[in-house]
Amino acid sequence: MPNPLVEKIRDVVTPPAEAAGYEVVDVEWKREQSGWVLRLFVDKPSGVSHSDCERLSREISAVLDVHDLIPHAYSLEVSSPGLNRPLRTIDHFRRFVGQQARVRLRIGTEGRRNFVGTITGVDDTGEKVILKVDGQEFALPLADLDKASLEYRFK
Repeated sequence: MPNPLVEKIRDVVTPPAEAAGYEVVDVEWKREQSGWVLRLFVDKPSGVSHSDCERLSREISAVLDVHDLIPHAYSLEVSSPGLNRPLRTIDHFRRFVGQQARVRLRIGTEGRRNFVGTITGVDDTGEKVILKVDGQEFALPLADLDKASLEYRFK
């Protein structure tokens, strides 16, 4: 079940991030030992540098202050999604056809919830991701997606 606060934050930070040329890949809101942390994972076609993260952090911080969605202290972290980048949308899966992915479903299909395989495409409706696992293709409903990420394998 998506967190309503995370979805509000995503709605507020996406327009300024996109205007600056970035894609908001994922948003995390977590309580950690040091306190509350808001993590934004961003990307752009040429990749994300440390200075990109710093600049976007300042811009997003100002936007979050104006909207005042979070009533207590928190730390904002802006970073690249990394090699094992999260996959959230059907467009993410389309972009990475041919790549390895790890997918966890909330309810599951065919008696399983966890899959690791090659993204072979999406169905015609754009509602299911096709993942090939050990020679068998599974049509995994995006609506049941709990967590998914690329599975980078070092050679």
